[in-house]
Amino acid sequence: MSRMLVVERDAARRDGLVSALTNAGFRAKAVSLAEVAGQLASHRVELLLVGDGDLRLLDDLPRNGDEFTVPVLTLIDLGNVSGILASLSAGASGFLSRDSSSEQIVAKVKSLLRSVDPNDSDPHQITILGDGTLTERTYRLARLVEALEAVCDDIRTLQLRYEEEQLQRRKVEQALMESEAFYQSLVETLPMAMFRKDLQGHVTFANRLLCEAFCRPSEEIIGRTDYDFFPRDLAEKYRIDDRRVVETRQNFETTEEFQAQDGERRFTHVVKTPVYDASGNPVGVQGIFSDVTDKERAKIELSQTKTRLQAVLDAATQMSVIATDVNGLIDVFNTGAARMLGYTAEEMIGKQTPAIIHLESEVRKRGEEMSQQFGHSFQGIDVFVEYARRGQHEEREWTYVRKDGSHLTVNLIVTARRDRDGQIEGFLGIATDISARKKAEEAMRKAKEA
Repeated sequence: MSRMLVVERDAARRDGLVSALTNAGFRAKAVSLAEVAGQLASHRVELLLVGDGDLRLLDDLPRNGDEFTVPVLTLIDLGNVSGILASLSAGASGFLSRDSSSEQIVAKVKSLLRSVDPNDSDPHQITILGDGTLTERTYRLARLVEALEAVCDDIRTLQLRYEEEQLQRRKVEQALMESEAFYQSLVETLPMAMFRKDLQGHVTFANRLLCEAFCRPSEEIIGRTDYDFFPRDLAEKYRIDDRRVVETRQNFETTEEFQAQDGERRFTHVVKTPVYDASGNPVGVQGIFSDVTDKERAKIELSQTKTRLQAVLDAATQMSVIATDVNGLIDVFNTGAARMLGYTAEEMIGKQTPAIIHLESEVRKRGEEMSQQFGHSFQGIDVFVEYARRGQHEEREWTYVRKDGSHLTVNLIVTARRDRDGQIEGFLGIATDISARKKAEEAMRKAKEA
């Protein structure tokens, strides 16, 4: 049985080589660099496998002329062309890639152990050009051909890898172009003006709507700053906003009022976000803004309308006006209600329902009456608003309970509040204090009975 020595620094690869050779029927032993000489002197060794980390061993092996006394097979990286040629020049019988499979290694070993080709017995003088220096080394023809074939294979592998990388690069470039085209299409079709600025405040991008808003082509916007388009105090504010976005790395959103070039007062809704480079460092600010003048004017008009309505309600000091949302939570409590009941608007709006100003027994009794009338149970806010839900209004006498616990009789009218689409958005109750009238009626009744 052939005895072989394996010299390899990598423990996993060394154990794998020994195992593969042993399984193939060879006597293989792993040895260190220092143990090789002793093993060669004391045993008949048929083959020596040397890893590329221990190629200096070749300088110390015993020779018979130009040949080693023991065939040597080196395991070397195919990309290490100089190492391959050096090992063959030193007298190695062959080489294999370090990444060769167990089957390839066993096949190569068997090939080397067979008789050497007699046509390959003569050395040939070859001159190799490397780094501008001519070096003469002696190779056996078969080994040189083998080395050159391996180098050619490696070059072909590299060529295929290069072509694959080029293909992948073209795919990435195509995807990038498509992504940029999509982004460009997106920002140009958004119904909002969009811009980008660098850290110094220079505009680096402006979409079509921004150009239209500035009444200038992009060539007259790119590269300029806010100071070229706005009054200095406004430009300073915009720069402060930009720096805040970059320093905090948080979005900034606001609605701003400005005076257009035609002198009209207008409003814009602005959102600014930080822009980052591939390393995650902020490199500028991106912003979008849209004209919200109509919306802001509507809000102002609504606020003014509410103010006028509140003034009307507050002027009605002799009647209580209380409004609720659909769930019964009070959202309007006028001055008349405050004077009548002793509560403030702050105590009632958004915190209470009308139940707080009603007698529980009276509400329960009315609920029982309605249950008999409509065939299902009524309680809470439903007792007051059922007719309003049905498109009617209800006028009834109720007993109100003041904050101090005293009672008064009121005439209460309840109607529904509807939005523009006719959907109920709440309820309105208008109450008049009829306590004095009720007392007068009671006095007249008693007088008639007397």
